[in-house]
Amino acid sequence: MSTSGTFLLLTLFINYGYFRYREKKTLGGVIYLHDVSHNRFTGTLRRSLDMFNHLIGEAALKNVLIGVTHLDRATDEELEKRVYQMKTDHWRPMIEAGSLLSEFHNTHESAVMFIQSIVDIMVHNTILQIQSEIVDDGKIIPETRAGRHLRYTLQEVLEMQKKMAAFDQCMAKDGDTDAAERLRDTRDKLSSLTAQIQRLKVPVSRKLKRMFRIF
Repeated sequence: MSTSGTFLLLTLFINYGYFRYREKKTLGGVIYLHDVSHNRFTGTLRRSLDMFNHLIGEAALKNVLIGVTHLDRATDEELEKRVYQMKTDHWRPMIEAGSLLSEFHNTHESAVMFIQSIVDIMVHNTILQIQSEIVDDGKIIPETRAGRHLRYTLQEVLEMQKKMAAFDQCMAKDGDTDAAERLRDTRDKLSSLTAQIQRLKVPVSRKLKRMFRIF
């Protein structure tokens, strides 16, 4: 998922959870989908999983269903190896906290079983961490764990984009037309990232209010 897509998803998810929780309605379950056709767990996938965990919170992981998708894009041997690696490494904390694992085979029968798995865990209504932080603690998005995590992630991406822009700028000066095109795209991304990071900064007024609250 792109950084802009992650920012949009975070905003939509928080808004939905906020209004649901204000209405005293909790979520019965949350689905996390993983495309098993990925032969390695990239940095992007790692950041998406970290963001998901920051949104949900450890207490609500028992209401999470990890759905394995695109099973037809891998052999049985590859599937077993990849799922085992995910279970013993990246998903291990989630599974130990109670998250369930289910395979989706892109069939009607599989869809029914998938929904049934969600229904089975819906008896334990739970409050997501992001809901509690915003509604109960009165925090704004930049002050939440998910908001802080996304801001740090965007800042890391911003630094990488700056290095790419500096390299392409040197190449463009030497007459590389492809580098000049990449430089224009990179500058657009830099502008977008900077705006997103700015929106995720805690306003000075909030910092001052928090300081005076301590005293």
